[in-house]
Amino acid sequence: MRVNRKPELPNRKDNPQQLLKFIVKTLVYKKGTDDFLTHNQMASRVFGNGNSTNMGYLSEVKHHFDKYIEFESKRSKKYRFRINKISEEYPHFSDKASVDPLDALLNSVENDDKEEEESESTPNDKKVIFELIKAIDDEIVASKEDRKKHTYPIKRYHQLKTKTTKGIYDLYLNIEADEYIKIYEGIPAQIRLNYQIFDVEILEFNNQKSLLTIHTSHQLVSILDQENCKVVIDAVWLLEAIKKRLNKIAYSNSYPIADLLNRNFIPKELPTNNTKLILGQLDEFQTSAVNQSLTKSISLIWGPPGTGKSFTLAHLLVNSLIRNKRTLVCCIANVAVDSIAKKLIDVLEILSRNNKINFKTGEVLRLGFTRDPALTKLDYLFPNSEIIRKLRENIEIINKEISQEKEKQKKNQLQSKRTDLKRQLANEIKKTIGNSKIIFCTASKMHADSIFEELSFDNLIIDEASMMSVPHFVVLSENIRKNITITGDFRQLGPVVLSNSYMAQKWLYQDLFEFSGLKYKSNNLDHKALTQLKTQRRFNKEICSIINSPFYKGELKSIEKTGQTRLVGVEPFKGRVIAYLNLSSEVSFKCELTSKHSRVNKGSAKHIVDSLLALLRNHPFIGAINIGIVTPYRAQVNELNSLISKKEWPKLFTDKIKVGTIHSFQGSESDLLIFDLVESSHTKLGRLYMHETGERLVNVAISRAKSKLIIVGDIKAINMNEGSNNVRQNVFKVFENLKRYKVLTP
Repeated sequence: MRVNRKPELPNRKDNPQQLLKFIVKTLVYKKGTDDFLTHNQMASRVFGNGNSTNMGYLSEVKHHFDKYIEFESKRSKKYRFRINKISEEYPHFSDKASVDPLDALLNSVENDDKEEEESESTPNDKKVIFELIKAIDDEIVASKEDRKKHTYPIKRYHQLKTKTTKGIYDLYLNIEADEYIKIYEGIPAQIRLNYQIFDVEILEFNNQKSLLTIHTSHQLVSILDQENCKVVIDAVWLLEAIKKRLNKIAYSNSYPIADLLNRNFIPKELPTNNTKLILGQLDEFQTSAVNQSLTKSISLIWGPPGTGKSFTLAHLLVNSLIRNKRTLVCCIANVAVDSIAKKLIDVLEILSRNNKINFKTGEVLRLGFTRDPALTKLDYLFPNSEIIRKLRENIEIINKEISQEKEKQKKNQLQSKRTDLKRQLANEIKKTIGNSKIIFCTASKMHADSIFEELSFDNLIIDEASMMSVPHFVVLSENIRKNITITGDFRQLGPVVLSNSYMAQKWLYQDLFEFSGLKYKSNNLDHKALTQLKTQRRFNKEICSIINSPFYKGELKSIEKTGQTRLVGVEPFKGRVIAYLNLSSEVSFKCELTSKHSRVNKGSAKHIVDSLLALLRNHPFIGAINIGIVTPYRAQVNELNSLISKKEWPKLFTDKIKVGTIHSFQGSESDLLIFDLVESSHTKLGRLYMHETGERLVNVAISRAKSKLIIVGDIKAINMNEGSNNVRQNVFKVFENLKRYKVLTP
């Protein structure tokens, strides 16, 4: 790597890639690339001072680019950066070889902010597409290297009986990873038992329950009954499908996606008609969001927890329907798709009864798999005509015959026949979809099914947009003619990415709000397309006050409802909305690291189960409330579930309890929420509380509680442990505030 002049500290210190560039160039400039140093020594060498702030910057870079770090030995804390590897993957870090004085001067003042501005001022959609493909390639490489992590033991299973499809199984997986598990609808997988391999298709994955639903033509009962049975997820398949679509993407320059790819973030005005708006009980902020989406080519709806985002989108869809617009609604997860679909159906049925809208069968379709009883009972939501049903049955019969056929020629004939039937099925479904006005499905369903490549829509609505990566979104937007509405909360969970390459950092780590030009990481919320929903109705105003100032600039206004206060006047902790149980003095309270790099605290898990849950068994409202237990760590989830399973409690009670990682709880809510911190003074602070990840996770955890919030653990271990200098100020303030609610342990 060539460095001509002393590097300058970047303006944007919240950007790990810019910091990495500064660090490695500084080490090269100072000829200090070979030395193994402690964290404090490394900060001193790079920044000139090893204070906590500079060590925090260094820690953030280590967290994001850990593959470029090598330690002196297994037990040593001294490390260095793999400069040669970084030079290979980030060749643009190197200064120009020219010795021309003007070139040297230009090179010395160049920084990433300027590069970014120049890139945005020179629109080039083809360049962006090329870079997205490169980012996907890098993610494919990282996914292949990470393949072992996509193999999960099957703990137990259940075969489902459905009207239309056979061969559906629920598989309960043994998962130990802390992060959000990326398993999407429509992608292939394999069931493996020793050397036996069976191909299956994924229908749904419930992250909270570690529950995988599959479809297969194989009879798997005898296989799944065996020990050592595993499921292997093809994590690369969806990436390859997206890359294929990107390679042949075609869109009109008048479409909204063309503006975004050319980095033009000012929305265009759409022609309007005199059709009267149907607004129901929308507040002023929700009404503004609907208006924005109906009249502008790009709309960003920032919906913090409890602000009625789904209710707003339902009314947006109603108004699109009466204007005869075709709308596609996509989310990453099935549960999010179902949430909006149910809200729309509720609104449509009320309007139909009041004769305010003529709602016809076939105008709204839910594509893909759902187990939500509120939707499955509505036959008109699914494209299941008699012809489609019969074609699916015949395909399943042939699948079974193919799996049993040994003779190659007959097998080829069966496969050819199956191809014809699938083509007929696709045409029938396409015909049904072509007559619809609103389509609900997951993003992966759109990528997995070639039917959608030929379909166009007026509008696209993306919900939970903070979790969707840019390449997913660009492919979905290819055939959207009029409006793209991006909704969600960029203060909550972001995309999950494996690669740390330059292109991955540039495109995959940013969410759709950032891609659309909202510079929220620098606290710049000035955007022509942005509307913020500000009235929250989900949780108690005291719970809202904990997250309002640090994450939402104090702009959330609470409207009190009965559900927010009904647990205040009863045990546990009668008279309180929030309680903090400090267990640091308990002998059994100790955070331990697992072999899978997760964390467990058996002391806090035992206290939650034996004291809190035992007390809740006889709660006066137990029939009408639900209980959530969230924690950052999968190992703690497994420990809690293990303890609960050993209790001889009635199923009616245990069914009320949901235990999961914070990642798996996004989109959920609980009347009573227990937040198990896990951390203790015995270990260095876990990385999930650090940096931007920590901000997002803590916000999600606290905002799941509706009426009562119980914090269990040791706040001091988060704010004062080794590694606490990497905790963002907002998170530090939240936990310092929660100390006020300390109570005696029951």
